[in-house]
Amino acid sequence: MAKHKLTVKQIDAYRGQGTLRDGEGRMLRNGRWVLRIQVAGRRRDIGLGGLAVVGLKEARRKADEAREAARRGIVLSSSMTFEQAWQEFWKDKRQTLTNGKHIWQWEQTMAAHALCRQSASAQ
Repeated sequence: MAKHKLTVKQIDAYRGQGTLRDGEGRMLRNGRWVLRIQVAGRRRDIGLGGLAVVGLKEARRKADEAREAARRGIVLSSSMTFEQAWQEFWKDKRQTLTNGKHIWQWEQTMAAHALCRQSASAQ
């Protein structure tokens, strides 16, 4: 059992910057819940969700589930690739952009720097 657990009052006072530790590897870091555990001799930080969506009680439950899965040897990873995550994000983000140049810049930047593809104009 952790000595220093966060209280709802501390979380309500939190302004989204820095790190608050909840014990047992759980922390609230820059507005996101993170569980830090050791798996196969390597440190892993597992995201548990943002504070706006995941409360203290749910973060603790998710951390317990992730810790138990790691104990049983279940790989803790997303089945989604970075490119798939980008495509999901881009479907929503693109609808918020009205300037054609900004849309083009987003697509070119992602293609060149994150997805490691050449842009159509560079070929």
